[in-house]
Amino acid sequence: MEIGLLWYDDDPRKSLDAKITQATTRYLEKYGRAPNACVVNPAVASGGNCAGLRLIAARAIRPNYLWIGVEDASGDGAVPEG
Repeated sequence: MEIGLLWYDDDPRKSLDAKITQATTRYLEKYGRAPNACVVNPAVASGGNCAGLRLIAARAIRPNYLWIGVEDASGDGAVPEG
């Protein structure tokens, strides 16, 4: 995934699922298509799927941030380190 929507939500009362659902809604409004992947910090990644999206854990994503978008055709989940 090279392009996506960076979403910040530090509300401790919201579940990860609720945060991803809200970010998914915004992505759909902005880009007119549904995302299929969400990159999160490994501290919150439970693996597998959440809110219908494939979760990808990456240290490059800070806590409380989500990087949501459409995973490329290779499906390797590559995330630029930085």
